[in-house]
Amino acid sequence: MPYSVHASVRDLPLPAKQALEGQRRLLESEAWFRYCEQASHGSLRYLCVSGAAGEFVALAPYHFFDESPAFALRRPELLLGDRAVVAELYPAIVGVLDGAHFPVVASGPQSVVLPSVVEALQDIARSEKVRTLSIPFLDGAEQATIAAGVLETDPVPLTTAGVCVLDVNWSDFDGYLATLQRDRRSAIRAEIRRFDASGSRVSVNHGTGALDVVTAELQAGLQARHGTRSGVDVLMRGYDLLRRTIDDNVVTFRGELDGRPTGIVVCLRDGETLYVRAVGVPQGDPNFTYFNLFFYSPIRWGIANGISRFVFGTGTYLAKRIRGCRVERKYGTVTWPEGAEYRALARRRSREVETELGKAGFAQPVDPENV
Repeated sequence: MPYSVHASVRDLPLPAKQALEGQRRLLESEAWFRYCEQASHGSLRYLCVSGAAGEFVALAPYHFFDESPAFALRRPELLLGDRAVVAELYPAIVGVLDGAHFPVVASGPQSVVLPSVVEALQDIARSEKVRTLSIPFLDGAEQATIAAGVLETDPVPLTTAGVCVLDVNWSDFDGYLATLQRDRRSAIRAEIRRFDASGSRVSVNHGTGALDVVTAELQAGLQARHGTRSGVDVLMRGYDLLRRTIDDNVVTFRGELDGRPTGIVVCLRDGETLYVRAVGVPQGDPNFTYFNLFFYSPIRWGIANGISRFVFGTGTYLAKRIRGCRVERKYGTVTWPEGAEYRALARRRSREVETELGKAGFAQPVDPENV
């Protein structure tokens, strides 16, 4: 099918803009695309696929990288774990948008439209002479199998991550606690008592007004401890970008003790869904600030404000599972540079992710012999 590539939402053809305007999900909206576009510093592009008569078929964002980007979730070597020979993977195309997903705004069912999108990405990859084409965060094994069929890669989907989700089926915080095991209920109550007894307090703020250089320092410190190449200046620019694009959707939870900030959690509200995203807390905090800010404060606020679904992101699976989360697996497919070792390493990493999820108590939905 015919396609075109665009560097900005502003340059999209009118039918693509109209399709984007009709989206109800925040992470597939024009505002979120604008945020991600400006945050990417030029790496984000938009693929528009058309039918033979020029009608709109699909819109999908992707990144083009000459070298490894700062954010790990955008890197093709994510599918290899720590075994990547980075220089050999670039230039690269990565079909991903912030939020660990690959949104395809389409005129028809995903299963029908996705092959045309992947074929177009494959053609772009050839023309750009990229070494790696990666789509790491497809929503289901079926989508990953479809994409792999087009790319003629490993037909068995790679498990790349799990997104932890907490569904609200209770009316108050005690009702939430009642869904957990007794020892976990006792532990959570103890964590809340320790936090409160320390004199710590949490303020809930709509918009980005509570984000400042101190909260950026807290975030940068936590990111550095987890291997992300970021800094205070980058985060401050990110705050400003949130303010200019999706400020109305931002909710922050800010911890303070004796007048000084002790932590920050940045969330995005999308109707009845709250995405609990960025967090910053000091290392070795004795007052359980992390859990009170990241879990308990958003849950309490959400109960009172019509939230029916919390999305806590990827990683730290056990901590999230014992606090009531379920997991939605993400699957990927990728074309590697010449050489069979990459496919084997990616398959090994997929098994490792499944092992991590299994150890956390998230049941494996497929036969482990086929993973």
